[in-house]
Amino acid sequence: MEEYTVNYYPVAADDIKDIYSYLLENDVGEDIAKKQINIILDTLETLTIFPERYARVDTAKWKNAGMHKMPIRSYIAFYTVDKLNHIVNVVRVFVHGRNIDYLLESNQILVSEAI
Repeated sequence: MEEYTVNYYPVAADDIKDIYSYLLENDVGEDIAKKQINIILDTLETLTIFPERYARVDTAKWKNAGMHKMPIRSYIAFYTVDKLNHIVNVVRVFVHGRNIDYLLESNQILVSEAI
C-alpha cells in the first residue's frame, strides 16, 4: 500500500496558528499549547495511511466534492483525498464549537491551493 502525502492549505495552517494563539491568550501555558498543536499535527499525519477511513461531510455539495471530516479531541479537520496522486489536502481545522454547518454552506471552508 502506497502512503499518502499530507499537505496543508494556507488557511488550514492559519487555523492551526490561530488555535495556538488562542490557547496562549487564554493562559493555558506555552507547553500545553504546543502539546495541543502537536496532537493535532500528529493526528493529521496519520492520514498517510488509509485516509478515507473518516466520514465524508454529510451535505451534498461537500460529499460530492469528497470532503472528509476527522475529529481530533475538541477540534475537527476537513480534508480531501487525491487518490491519483496519493495526496491528502487538509482544508480547514476548526474548534468543534464553531458553527460548522454555516461555514460549510457559506463556502467559507472552500479555499485555494494547498502548500
